[in-house]
Amino acid sequence: MNLALWGQINVRFFAGQLQLDTVEMIAGGDICQSYRVSDALLRMYFIKIHVNQKLLGAEHHNLQTLQAASIRTPKVLGCLSFETFAVLIMEYLSLSDSGDEYLLGQSLAQLHTLLAPDTMYGFDEDNFIGHNPQYNSQSPNWEQFWWSQRLEPQLLMAQGSGFSPVSIARIRECTHALLADHQPAPSLLHGDLWSGNKAFLANGEPVLFDPATYYGDRETDLAFTHVFGGFNAEFYRGYHHRWPLPAGANQRQSLYNLYHLLNHYNLFGSGYVSSVYAELERLGLQA
Repeated sequence: MNLALWGQINVRFFAGQLQLDTVEMIAGGDICQSYRVSDALLRMYFIKIHVNQKLLGAEHHNLQTLQAASIRTPKVLGCLSFETFAVLIMEYLSLSDSGDEYLLGQSLAQLHTLLAPDTMYGFDEDNFIGHNPQYNSQSPNWEQFWWSQRLEPQLLMAQGSGFSPVSIARIRECTHALLADHQPAPSLLHGDLWSGNKAFLANGEPVLFDPATYYGDRETDLAFTHVFGGFNAEFYRGYHHRWPLPAGANQRQSLYNLYHLLNHYNLFGSGYVSSVYAELERLGLQA
């Protein structure tokens, strides 16, 4: 980002009070450029910049949805669109990797008690999972939603890049077998809950960020926490103390995580092929 573009941001949001000498690029995900900045009163802000205006607009909406649900996220202060990029402005939080995992589990369970007002699965708009689209056309049927809005788009994307681990028809049959009689409450979800999207304040309070929010089966959030690790026994104890998972959750876990692993293959390439195969084997679908 050059000074002229920072000047535009300064004028449109900070009323000229941004101190350009304190603009510092920091780590903030694989997709956006992220910065820590301060204004004339030394208030700190976290800024994300991306060329895809829809992506940051969706994140803005997702974070606002979670904030309204009283779960701790970075407070969203503004989202600006320019000709060639968008800017998401949030409060800056000093975060740690360790904190109260039990409280995190309870907070997530509390989030999941918030149900879709119209009892439909999906969301009021499509959003993103990484920088791939995540479709949220609403449906009253969970099996149909998970297939048409989650697995099928990722499978077709993988096929388009030359990777077809197993016939789509067989995965469709497996989806029906596992979900035909499963009609969970449409819970408000984080949607992309891996360890890189949670952290803790100095007092141990958990913070969630980078959501891909929609209403769906709460088991999907819990399933993804097992893929890359980073959630300890206290997290699961806190969650299950607040709201235990129903019978059959372990059998559905691989079907739910297949979505995320296909997405990682579609985002990052062949390094995730073996993980996709492993999940298919757990489902009894040999490539």
